[in-house]
Amino acid sequence: MAQQYWIRQGPNVQGPFDIERVRGYIEQGRVRPDMELSADGVSWRPGSEYAELFPPVLDLDEVLPVLEASPPVLELPPPAPTPIVRAAPSRRSPADGDICPHCGEDVRAGARTCRHCGERITTGRSVRRDGGRAPTGGQPAAIVALGGGLLVVVGCLAPWVRFLDMVSVSGFDSNEGKLLLATGLFAGVFAALALATRQLGPRWLYVIAGVIVAGDGVKILMDFRSVRPGSGRSLERALVAEMMSVQWGLYVVILGGVALLVAG
Repeated sequence: MAQQYWIRQGPNVQGPFDIERVRGYIEQGRVRPDMELSADGVSWRPGSEYAELFPPVLDLDEVLPVLEASPPVLELPPPAPTPIVRAAPSRRSPADGDICPHCGEDVRAGARTCRHCGERITTGRSVRRDGGRAPTGGQPAAIVALGGGLLVVVGCLAPWVRFLDMVSVSGFDSNEGKLLLATGLFAGVFAALALATRQLGPRWLYVIAGVIVAGDGVKILMDFRSVRPGSGRSLERALVAEMMSVQWGLYVVILGGVALLVAG
């Protein structure tokens, strides 16, 4: 059975009431803590002693000293701003493309304008897919290569030109002229262009330049094998005479071939 309460105010006694009803009277102000209440109708006590009806009220004079003695709240500094890390431009190079020297993005091989940043790509400035840079006209290797090719071209024209006291043979009337045109003109010009543009691998360049040097060198050695001292001439004078009689274009072509080898 629920707890019952009686309320006494002066000579008047009212009740019994259940706890919910008494709480309703307290909220309405009809029952105050100074009024007498009884839980059995016999013994009476002030309503403030019934904790289930009137919860104890904290005294500020007792609470404030406790709060003042509490340790202060630790103030933490505001969190540092998170740095924004920007990803570096992609340096990946496609199998058949280059990299723009301005923004570092992939571009089509041989492109003149970058499709990402719109900057113009100067010929020879794009980064090649093997990690190097295509040579420009001002690089020593390209200059040596072009110089070697020019020497080869000049040497190939020797059968039609007389130079100092060296013997010149006209056109194709000698094997020297045919040899120069066969191994010099084609191989020399082709190797010079290949070195300047880097369109072929290094092995091809060595092979082409080697054909020039080996082919013309073998021709000269074959001529020297027939040298014999005679007519009062020593071997040294016979060799010098033979060297003077050899088409001077052979020497120029060999010099150009050496330049191509050095540039490669």
